[in-house]
Amino acid sequence: MNYIQYHTFYILLFFIFSASLCAQEIPQPSLQKEHLFTQYASIDARAKTAPDALYDLDSIVSYLTEGLLDPKDKIRSFYAWIAYHIAYDVSLSKLDPLQRPKYDSDAQIVEEVLLKRKGVCMHYSKLFKAMCESIGVKSYYIKGYTRDQKGEIAQVSHAWNAIELDCQYYLFDVTWASGYVDQDTDEFIARFSNEYFMTPSRSFIYSHIPYDPIWQFLDNPISHQDFIRQNFKKLSQSGSFNYKDSIKVSQSRNYLDRLIYTNVRISKGKKLKHHLVNTHIDYNMFNMAVEIYNYSIKQYNSYIDLVREDKSVSVQSVQTQRKIQGVFNGIKKSKDLLASLFKTVEDERLRLKIENFKAQLIDYSNYVSKAIKNDMDYESYNTMVNNVNLVLDRYNSLNNYSNKTIEDHKNTLRYLYQIEKDLYHYSKQLKNLEVSDSSLKQHILKLDNQIIRSISDIGYYKEQHDYKIVELLFNEATLGLKAYFDYKNTTVDPIPMVKKQLFIQLTTLRQDFAKVFNLLGKMELQDRELAQYASLLETKVRYQLSVIGTETERMGKYVISKKSKHIFDLPKFK
Repeated sequence: MNYIQYHTFYILLFFIFSASLCAQEIPQPSLQKEHLFTQYASIDARAKTAPDALYDLDSIVSYLTEGLLDPKDKIRSFYAWIAYHIAYDVSLSKLDPLQRPKYDSDAQIVEEVLLKRKGVCMHYSKLFKAMCESIGVKSYYIKGYTRDQKGEIAQVSHAWNAIELDCQYYLFDVTWASGYVDQDTDEFIARFSNEYFMTPSRSFIYSHIPYDPIWQFLDNPISHQDFIRQNFKKLSQSGSFNYKDSIKVSQSRNYLDRLIYTNVRISKGKKLKHHLVNTHIDYNMFNMAVEIYNYSIKQYNSYIDLVREDKSVSVQSVQTQRKIQGVFNGIKKSKDLLASLFKTVEDERLRLKIENFKAQLIDYSNYVSKAIKNDMDYESYNTMVNNVNLVLDRYNSLNNYSNKTIEDHKNTLRYLYQIEKDLYHYSKQLKNLEVSDSSLKQHILKLDNQIIRSISDIGYYKEQHDYKIVELLFNEATLGLKAYFDYKNTTVDPIPMVKKQLFIQLTTLRQDFAKVFNLLGKMELQDRELAQYASLLETKVRYQLSVIGTETERMGKYVISKKSKHIFDLPKFK
C-alpha cells in the first residue's frame, strides 16, 4: 500500500525593471555620421519601404536580410527598419509603472511591439536584440541612464544595445535613432538618425552610461560621479580594466552570481548618491531574492521528482532531507534579503513589490511545509501499514502450529499477548498522528479499525487457548484420579505406609482440581459458546472435587498435617 501524495509546484517569475520603460524626452539628434546615409542608402531604402503586412519576427528578418551577406549590412537593415517602423509610445512612457503591462518573456515583448508598431526603449532594444540573435550575432540588452544635449541627467532609466562581432563590441540606440519627443507639444517626431549606429564607446559614454561599468567597453571606465559631473578626463588616460574578459566571466556565471557581481562593480561596496543607480542596485537585490526563491522552488521540485522516481527513497533519508533543507534555506535567505532591502529602499514601486513578494513567500513557505509534512505523514502511515501487516502475518502463521500440550498452548498465548501488545502500540501511534489531509485521515481510520478487529480476534483466540489449558489440566487431574482409584482397587488392605502415600496423592489431586476451579472462576469469557463449555467444565470439576472430598473423609484416619506431608518424597501416580 502506498499513499504518498506528490505535489508539483513551480513558479517562474520574470521581474522586469519597470523603470526601463523610459519616459524620458528623446533628444534631437546632431548632424553626425551623415556619410552613412550614402553608404547604406539602398539598405535603408529597402528597410523603410518594407511591406506593412510583415508582423512576425521571422518573416521580417527574412525580408530584411534577403541578398545581404555581410552581418554589418544585415544589422544596419534591422537598425533602419526599427527606426522607421516603430514609433515612440509617449502615452505608455507617461503611465505609472504599476499600470504598465507586465511581461513573462522577451518573446512576449517582441510580439507586442511588432503588433502595435510602437513602444518605449525596452521594446526597441528587445526587438533589436532578437533580430541580431536570429542571424547568430551576439547582442546585449544594456540598462543605464543618459544625458541630453542640454547636459541634463535623465530622471528615469534607459535601455540600449551592444553587439559582439568579430571580437569587437559596437553600441546602438535604436530608440533615439527613430526620432525625438517635442518638448513643447509632447509629441513624437519621427526622424531617422545615424548617430547611434555602431557608435564608438568613447563617444557613446558622453550621453549614455550603463549601470554596470563592463558595458562601457572602456579600459578605464568612467564612474557615475564623473559622468554626472561631466568629468571625462579618464578617456584620455589608458587603463588596465579588461572589460572583454569581465564580460566573458560575467556571461559564464549563473543569473544570481551575475546580479551579485554586478552590484559589486556598480557600487564598489557602498551605495551612491544618484537615485537611479541606487534604485538599480535595489532592483538587483530584489531580483536576487526572486532568484533564490526560484532556486528554492527548483529544490522542492527536485525533491518531488526524487520521491516520485524512486518510491523506496524515504522522506527521512539524508538525500531528501538535504533537498528539503535547501528549500527552506532558500526561503529564509530570500526573506532575510527582502527584510534588509526594505529598510533602505526609497522607490515606492519597489517597496510595493517587496511587500507583495514577502506575502507570496509566506504563502509558499506554508504550502511547502504543509506538503512536506503531508508526505512525511503518508510515509509514517505506510510504514505502520507494513509493520501492522508483519504483525498480522505472525498472527496468521500461528494457525499452522499444532497445539497439543499445555506448554504448546502457553507458548501460543505468549505470542498472542506480544502480537496484541504490538497492535495496541501501532493503534496508539496512529491516533497520535496529527494530519490535515482528509484522504489520509480516512486511511488511518480504516487501518485503526482493522487493528481493532484483529485485537478482538486475538482476544477470542486467547480465550480459546486459556480454556484449552484449563481443559488439559482438568484432563490430567482426571487421569490422575482414575489412576488413584485403579491402584486402590487393585491393592488388598494396603499397609499404613501405602495408605499415607495414597492420601498424599489424593491431596495433590484435590489441589489440581482446585487450581482448575480457580482458573475457571477467573476467566471472563466473551464468547458465548466457549462460556457454555467452561460452565460445563466447572460442573465436572465440582463433581470431581466432591468425589475427592468423599474419598478424603474415608481416608481421614490417615490425615497428615500440611507440614508433615512435606517429609514424604513420593512419586505421583501416572
